Amino acid sequence: MKRLIQRVAALTAALCLAAACMAPVYAETANTEKEENVYVSLAGDGSVADIYIVNMFALDSKTEIRDYGAYSSVRNLTSEADISLDGDSVTVSAEAGTFYYQGNLKDAQLPWNISVAYMLDGKTSQPMSLPGPTDIW
Repeated sequence: MKRLIQRVAALTAALCLAAACMAPVYAETANTEKEENVYVSLAGDGSVADIYIVNMFALDSKTEIRDYGAYSSVRNLTSEADISLDGDSVTVSAEAGTFYYQGNLKDAQLPWNISVAYMLDGKTSQPMSLPGPTDIW
């Protein structure tokens, strides 16, 4: 019984040591913190005109970023570095610091129903018929 306890203790110590050696490698390769902000443009009637997402990465060092999203196009908002979109995969090489890119969604749908009504003097009106600048509609 004593010999079994010694073997289990030795095996446990070996596994803990091996796990401790692998942890720093994992932490170095996964050095990105990501945030997403979703922006929606609505038409005058409340229907969705466009949805885009701005992705932000906090990078500890120069990093090759690989991200995923159902985008029709992407744009680097931080630097002049080339950003590529291949299917749903986005790839870019970014310097240390904060990196932003914008992805325009292929399918502009929201998980909510939004309706907009315009009223003037208690009567429902169309946005085009309301007084004011006409170039915003």
